[in-house]
Amino acid sequence: MKSIRGVNDFFGSNSEKFTQITEIASKVSKQFGFQRLITPTIEYSSLFERNLGDSDIASKEIYKFEDKSGEMIALRPEFTAGVVRAVCENGDLKNGKLPLKLFSFGQVFRYERPQKGRYRELNQINFEIFGKPLLQYDIDIILIARDIISSLGIKNAVLNMNFIGGLDSKNAYTNYLNEYFGRYKNDLSQDSQKRLEVNKSLRILDSKDENDKKISLDVKPISDFYDTQTKVKIEKFIEILTSLNVPFELNPSLVRGLDYYTDLVFEFISEDLESKSQNAVCGGGRYDKMVSQISDNKMDLCAVGFAAGVERLIHLCNLEAQKTQKMAIIPVSSNEFTQSFQIREKVKLDSRFQDFHIEIICDDFAVSKNMKKASESGFDFICVIGEDEVESGTFDIKNLSDKSIIKFTL
Repeated sequence: MKSIRGVNDFFGSNSEKFTQITEIASKVSKQFGFQRLITPTIEYSSLFERNLGDSDIASKEIYKFEDKSGEMIALRPEFTAGVVRAVCENGDLKNGKLPLKLFSFGQVFRYERPQKGRYRELNQINFEIFGKPLLQYDIDIILIARDIISSLGIKNAVLNMNFIGGLDSKNAYTNYLNEYFGRYKNDLSQDSQKRLEVNKSLRILDSKDENDKKISLDVKPISDFYDTQTKVKIEKFIEILTSLNVPFELNPSLVRGLDYYTDLVFEFISEDLESKSQNAVCGGGRYDKMVSQISDNKMDLCAVGFAAGVERLIHLCNLEAQKTQKMAIIPVSSNEFTQSFQIREKVKLDSRFQDFHIEIICDDFAVSKNMKKASESGFDFICVIGEDEVESGTFDIKNLSDKSIIKFTL
C-alpha cells in the first residue's frame, strides 16, 4: 500500500522542524496580539468558487464532492475565505473590538499535478487583520512575516511588493491592460486569452508563460495610474520599511494568484528555492472587499493578511534540533516494578524534570544490561530503583555526562 501522490509523512528531523515552525509562528502571533482561530477543513465549495474568481485554485485545484444531501462540499484550498466566513457568521468575532487579529494553521488541499515544491495536501500558517484600511496593519503583517522568517534562520529572503491601488486606479489600469493585451490576443497563452475575455487582464502579468512574459515587457507600470492618496501611502510605506532596515523591492508585475487582492500585494522571495516560479517563502496582501462579498454587503470590514507553506519553510529553515533531556528509571527486580511507575509520576512533577523524557527500562531486570542500553540509547540520566531506595524513599539520579548525583526524595 502506498500513500497518495503529493502528500507527505513527517517524521524525524522534519517533524521536529514542523513543530518548531508552528511554535515560532504561535509565539510571534502573541507578540503582535493575535488570537487563534480554528476553522473547519471542509466548507461549501461556493465559498471558494465565489471569492477566488477565475484563479487556478478556483478553476482547477479545488477538491470538491457532492455529499449525501446533494450539497457541493470542498476541502479548503486556502484559509482566508473560511476565516472571513467565520468572522461574518460568529457574533463574538464580528461584534468584537477592532482590529480583529486572527492566527490559524493547518492543512489545505489542492488538486494539482504533484511536483517539487507543490503538493496536494500542504500545511499553512495564516495571519489576518480585520479593521480599517490603516497603514500600520499593512506594516505589522509584513513585520510578522519578517520576524518568522528571521526566527527560522532563513537567509536571502527579500520582500517583493506591489500596490494595485484603489478601486478607481485598479479599474483604470485594467481597462488599459484590456486594450494593450487585446492587440496581442492571438499570441497569448490560452489561460491569458481566457483572462482577457473575462476582464481579468491584470492576472496576465502573473503568467508564467514565456511568450506572455515577452508581451508584457512593454506594459506601462501600474504606478502611472495611482491617485494622489495611493502615492502618499506608498511614500510613507517605503519610509517606514527603510527606517526599520527591511530590505524590499518594488515589483510592478507582482499581482499574486488570487483575485480578491486589492492595493498591497507582497511576497518574501528566496534565492535558495530552486524553482524561479515557486520561490515565494510566503505571500499575501490586502483584500478590502471580501468581507462585504461574503456577508452580502451586511458587513464592511477591510482586511490584510498573509500565508506561508510549512513544507516550504521546512525546506528553507536553519533550525537546531531541540534536544530533550532523557532519564531512564531502572528497577532492580520485579519487586520494584510497580514502584517504578509511581516514582516516575513523582519525578515528572518536580520542576527540574518536567520537560524530561522519562522511560522505565526493565528488560529481564538485568541492571547492568539495562544501564548499558540506556547509555547507548542516548539517555542523559539514570535512576536505579532497588529495595533500599524504595524503603528509604530517597533515590540517586546520576548524570551520565559529568557523573554528578542528584538526590531525589519522595
